Amino acid sequence: MCWVSSSKRPLRNPQGEVIGLFGISRDITRVKQLEEQLSYQANYDCLTGLLNRASFQQQSEQYIELAKRQGTKLAFFFIDLDNFKYINDQYGHEVGDLVLQETGRRLQACFRDADLVGRLGGDEFVALAMTDCQVNHIRAMADKLLTQLSAPLVHQQRMLPLSGSIGIACFPFSGQTFTHLMRRADHALYRAKQHGKRRFYLDMDVLET
Repeated sequence: MCWVSSSKRPLRNPQGEVIGLFGISRDITRVKQLEEQLSYQANYDCLTGLLNRASFQQQSEQYIELAKRQGTKLAFFFIDLDNFKYINDQYGHEVGDLVLQETGRRLQACFRDADLVGRLGGDEFVALAMTDCQVNHIRAMADKLLTQLSAPLVHQQRMLPLSGSIGIACFPFSGQTFTHLMRRADHALYRAKQHGKRRFYLDMDVLET
């Protein structure tokens, strides 16, 4: 398969009848590949393949507007790896990148295709999931995430201990905009870190029980 750009004009006989075509065709496959690459880089994190910050925010805002019209609810997860700096310093950035890639795969496995999963940068990840926001359902989702994040990563016969902390906010209880949800989830994450890491914290004051 290749992309071709063609420009043609009709050839006419003395009577003005079309008897053929004259033109030039150029192979522009490389140009199209570069366009696709630039489009990918504009929307996805190159290391993990997850949505990047800008694309995650844009799509999240669309989900929020849809949820407002339909009267549905959303859960916003702010996920941060515990002691990632230690892994980077102890084993090097190459191993650190492997940890980030594995984290991305684990997070994607925990959410549905219709949900959004992104990487903000560094060891910060986010997800937006469609859910009824019942506390028991949110807790079950968070427990599943923590279990996946806490599984050790084996690299070159070394077992790297991994874990994560999670802050959770819900639309519409925690806020009506992406910015508000992000802020409340970030605050919840801070509380989870304060209480010893390897845990989650819900923006419980505004959740239904």
